[in-house]
Amino acid sequence: MGASGDYPPQAYAPSGELWWRLEVAPGKSRRRFGAEQRIAAWLAFNRREGQIFTMRDLRAALGEDAEHLNRRLRKLRGDHWQILSQKDDGSLAHDEYRVGEVGWHPGSGKPRPRRADVSDRLRTQVIRRDQSTCRVCGVVATDPYPDVPDRRAVITVGHRIPGKRLDRSATADDLQAECERCNGSVRDEVADPETLAEVRPEVRMMKKAEKEELLAWLENGRTTSSVQRLYLRARRLAESEREVLIGDLRLMTQ
Repeated sequence: MGASGDYPPQAYAPSGELWWRLEVAPGKSRRRFGAEQRIAAWLAFNRREGQIFTMRDLRAALGEDAEHLNRRLRKLRGDHWQILSQKDDGSLAHDEYRVGEVGWHPGSGKPRPRRADVSDRLRTQVIRRDQSTCRVCGVVATDPYPDVPDRRAVITVGHRIPGKRLDRSATADDLQAECERCNGSVRDEVADPETLAEVRPEVRMMKKAEKEELLAWLENGRTTSSVQRLYLRARRLAESEREVLIGDLRLMTQ
């Protein structure tokens, strides 16, 4: 993998050229083969998940300028790629990137995923509304993941009901803030979110004090508090460690 002439058949376009060296897309249209497809192909056949690459590597393989490649690299998220930079993984140098998850590429033999058309304005609106907090796992933007401390959360936007990903007419009410990890393909296996009709009966049965507490959380965004963030981290501890922490807290609060 990675040595010239040492690639599997899937790395080659119908013309016999490596996918990332194509200038013209296969078929009769004679349109230019996009940089995003070329980047995806090069990464798929030259880097495995967890491996590092630099913009210099991409320039050498594709012959594109750095600014152009940077923009195209970010857009690979729409093809279900996960690319980590120093902002997400503090162990990386400023010019290094790590493949977190391999997404679609021209040699996969699958149709390219359709992309939901969410404008930058709507994306910003949803992230601000949700206070830069993943509505799936509760992690806050730039916070480390409890199970992967070296990796910090990047918040993006996803559809509340994953099956509606392809709907191009999504409104803010259809969308929610999600970290890139929860926004990956695994979300398609998650059950649909609950509806108001399912939640409201339980709310009505709560005591007044509980209702007031829930109201405060909903109005003020409980998920952004330091207590909530630490709870999300602490609940992932081993049971024995959790019991020790509970003991510590009891002593601290006496």
